[in-house]
Amino acid sequence: MLRNLAPATQDNDDLYAESTANVEAFRASLRAIGDETDKFDACQAMRDKLLDQHIELGWLFACAEKVMVEESTSYRENKRSWVNRTSTTVDAKQWEQFVSIAESGATVKKECLAPLTKASAFWGNDKVRYYGWASLGWGYCKVLGTAVARNPDWNEASTKLNQLLLGRIASGHSLKPFANPIELIDLEQLKAWPDKSDFEKGRHGRILKYQPVDDSALPDGYRFDKYGLVVLEAPHQLQPAAHPNTQCAIDPLKPLDQRSRETHSPAAITVSPLSILVDSSMFSPTSPPPSNTRISSNSTSSSPLSSLGDTPVTSPHHDTVDSSLDSYTAASSRISNRLRSCPTHSYASPTAGVKGTKPSTRNHPIQSKKAARSPNTASATDCSCSDKVPPKFLSTIEGKQDTNTAEDIEIAATYRTKQALLCPRHLRKYASWATTSMLGYQKSVDTVTFQSPKRPTSGLWDSIPSTATKRRRLSLPEVGPSTGRLGEDIVHGDGLNFAFFPVPKPEGESRPIHDTEGNALFRQHVMAQLAPHQTQKRAPRSWGELNNQVMYSLLSRASQPTIKGDDSAQEVYFATGEEARSLLELRVALHGPIITEDQQHFKWDQCKGRPIEQLFRRMGNPNRSVSVQRPSLSLQQPSCTSMRLGDLQTLFMQNSISDDPLNVLDLRNPLPRSILPHFLTGEDCQLLSRVRDTVLEGTTAERCTASVAEWNKWKDDEDWVLLAQGGALTLTHQDSCGKATWLTVQEGSLGFGWLSQPSEEERHSWSADPNEFTGGQLRYVVLRPGQTIYFEAGTIHFVFRLAQHQTLLLGGHVLRWSRIDSWLDIVCNQLRFPNATNEDLLPSTPAYVEAIAQLVLEQQSLGRVGELGGEKAVTRFFDLKKQFDRQLAEMV
Repeated sequence: MLRNLAPATQDNDDLYAESTANVEAFRASLRAIGDETDKFDACQAMRDKLLDQHIELGWLFACAEKVMVEESTSYRENKRSWVNRTSTTVDAKQWEQFVSIAESGATVKKECLAPLTKASAFWGNDKVRYYGWASLGWGYCKVLGTAVARNPDWNEASTKLNQLLLGRIASGHSLKPFANPIELIDLEQLKAWPDKSDFEKGRHGRILKYQPVDDSALPDGYRFDKYGLVVLEAPHQLQPAAHPNTQCAIDPLKPLDQRSRETHSPAAITVSPLSILVDSSMFSPTSPPPSNTRISSNSTSSSPLSSLGDTPVTSPHHDTVDSSLDSYTAASSRISNRLRSCPTHSYASPTAGVKGTKPSTRNHPIQSKKAARSPNTASATDCSCSDKVPPKFLSTIEGKQDTNTAEDIEIAATYRTKQALLCPRHLRKYASWATTSMLGYQKSVDTVTFQSPKRPTSGLWDSIPSTATKRRRLSLPEVGPSTGRLGEDIVHGDGLNFAFFPVPKPEGESRPIHDTEGNALFRQHVMAQLAPHQTQKRAPRSWGELNNQVMYSLLSRASQPTIKGDDSAQEVYFATGEEARSLLELRVALHGPIITEDQQHFKWDQCKGRPIEQLFRRMGNPNRSVSVQRPSLSLQQPSCTSMRLGDLQTLFMQNSISDDPLNVLDLRNPLPRSILPHFLTGEDCQLLSRVRDTVLEGTTAERCTASVAEWNKWKDDEDWVLLAQGGALTLTHQDSCGKATWLTVQEGSLGFGWLSQPSEEERHSWSADPNEFTGGQLRYVVLRPGQTIYFEAGTIHFVFRLAQHQTLLLGGHVLRWSRIDSWLDIVCNQLRFPNATNEDLLPSTPAYVEAIAQLVLEQQSLGRVGELGGEKAVTRFFDLKKQFDRQLAEMV
C-alpha cells in the first residue's frame, strides 16, 4: 500500500516524503536479503524499533497530558467533553485522539514502572538502561520483575542466565544481534530456577549446572558483554541493493541509552520516527559492514522508562554545573551565544519536527525531495529561548540527557520555573531529561513528575483517627513557603513534586525495598526543615512549636532498623503479602512492624485526578464538619478544631505549602470495603468485627438492625481515612484501646518511626512522660504509595512529613484473637497513663473489655481455647480484667 502511495505524495511536506522514502528504503533492504530467515529477522528488528518508539511516544503523551491536567483549568474543564465525545468539532476530535494516546501511555507507565523499579533496585539502573528493558512492553517487564524478585543478586542471576542462553544456543537457536540477549522464555525459566542448585530445563529434562561460564565454554561468534552476559560477537549490517553506499546509522547491539549518544555531529537534529527506525533495522547476518562505516548523527531520545534510577540520592544545590559539560563540543545555538556548550547527543522527539526545524534524513539511504540540512548549520540548533533563560540551565539540558544523578534533580528543580521561557526544542529536551531523572529518583511504586511551585502533590499521612471532642497531644510544625523541597536546595529551590502512584493490583510476588539511602535523605530534609525552629529559647506556646522541638529531637536520635539476622534481631519485616499473612497466622510475637505492598484490591480511577481529589468527590455533602489538627492553636487549647468539609476541600485542592498545615485524623471512609489489605483477612485478625457485632446485636446472627442509640455506642474503627497537608507531625504515642493498626499510602510519602523492642522499664518511663523520654532505640522507615504497614497493639510510634507534599492514607484497626491477654495488659497501662494514647479511652474501652470477655467465654465453650493462645493466656486475660475493673472503679 505504501509503495502505491509514494507517487501520489511526491509534493507532500518533507516529513511525509521522508517517511515514505524510509519505508521504501526498508522495502529495498528486505529485497536485498536472499535468505528468508534473515529477512524475517529484519522484519522483527523493524517491529521492535517501531514498538520502542511507540512506547516512548506514549510516555511523552502521558507526561505532557498530566502537566496539562495539573496546570490548565481550561484543559480540565474541556477534557470531560472530549472523553465523553460530546463535541464534534475538528479541534475536539484532535483532543480526543490526544487524550486517548495519553491514557494508553499512562497505562504502560503504570504497568511497567513497578517491575522496572524493582530491576533497577536489585540489578542496577545501569543494566535497565543498557539492555533497554523499558521498551519491551508490559508482558516482558512483568515477568522481569518476578524474575528479579526471585533472583535479586545479579551475580547469581547472570550465572543462571548464561547457562540458559548457552542452552538455547546448543539447541540450535542462536541469539539475536541485540544488546539485550534475554528473551521472555529465559526470564520464565529464571523464575523457575529458585536457588544455586542445578536446574532441570524443559520437558526433556536437560540439566543445567549452576556454575559460572568462562571464555573456553563460549561457542564461536559469542562473547561476554560489559555485564557478563553472553552475546553475539558483533552485528552485521544490511546494505540495501539500491543504495550500496549507504551505511547503517544505528548499531543494534549497542544499548538503547548509547544509540542516541554516538554521533559526531555537534548539533541536535529533529527527525521523524521512521527516519530513526529504518536505520536501526537495516542489518543482515549475511552482510558484513564496510570498512568506512561510521555512526551518523542520530539523536533519538531514550525512553523515560529506560532511566529508572538507583537509590535516591540528593546533595545541596551547587552553583556550578558539572565540569564534565565543558568537554562537549561547543556550538552556538543563538545570536547571544549564551549556550556555552552543546553536546554531541541530544533529544529528538519521535513526533514531527518543530516549526522552523526541518526533519533531517541523517545519512539515510533515500533522501527526501528537499536537501537535508547539514548538522553544522544553524537550522539544526535553531533556538528561540528567551534571553532570561540562564546559560547554565541550557547547558545542563544539552549536556545531561543521559545522566541520572542527584545533581540533575537539583538543577531541574532550581530552574523549573524557567521552563516556560524555553523554545519548543529545548522544552522537549527538558521534558525528556527531567522525566528521566525524576523517574530514577524513586525506586518504589511512587513516580515523580515536574509541576509548578503552587502544586506540590504528595505528602505523608498521620496514623491515628480522632474526633472533634478528643484530646490530642500532637499537631503540625510551622513550615513557611521558604522551606525547601526534597531533591533540591532547602532554601532556594522550587523543587520537584511527587505524583501519586495508584495502588496496583495484588500480585503476591512483590516485596518492598528497604531504601536505606532514600530514607536517610528523607529524614535529613525533614530535619533541615525543622532546624530553623530550634533556635527559639522560650518555652513552646503553640502545638506547632512543641511538635517542632520534640520531633527534631526524635529524628536526631532515630536510625534505620535491622532487617537481617535471626528473628529476635529483626526490627521490621519487609514481606510479600503471603509472607505477611503467614507471620500473622503463626500466632507468635512480632519484633517490629510488617511492611508489604500491592495488598489493596481497591484501585483509583486514573481519569479522575489525584486520589485526594477523588476522595472529596466520594465524600459528598460539603456542609458537614470534620475535626482537624492546627499547629497554630495555643497549648492552652485543644490541638484540634472543627472545619467545614467544603472549606477543607478548597484548601487541599489549592495544593500549596501552608504555614499552618492541617492534619485530618478522623475522616470517615467513603470507599468500598475492598481497601482492607489482603494479608489481614485471616481469621486471627477478625476479633474487632466480632466485638462490633456483640456490641450492636448481642445474641442475633441476623443482619444488623441496631437503633441509632446503639450505633452511637460504637466507633467505626475498622477503616478510616488520614489526610494531611505537608509538614504535619505526630509525636510518639500508642493507638488507644490497645488496637493494632494498618495503614496503606495512597498519595505522597511519609516517615514512620517507632520505639524498637522497648524493655518494660523503658515502656513505663515513656508512658510517664512521652515528650521528655530520651531512652530506647528509635527506628524509622519511609513509606511510599502502594505500601502497607501493620504494627502491633501498643507500638510506640511517630510520624513525620516533608513540608511540601500532601498525603493520603487509608487505615484501620485490628484486634487479634491470639493476643487477648497482651491486649488487655496494654489497655490497663493506657488507663494508668492516659497521656500515652492518641485519644481518650473512656467511655468506649469498658464496652470493648466486656464484649471481648463474653467472646472469650464463648470460644472456651466451643473448645477453641488454642486459638486464644491457650489456657494460660485465657487465665491471664481474666486476671487482667479484674485489674482493669479495679482501676476503672478508682477513676469513677
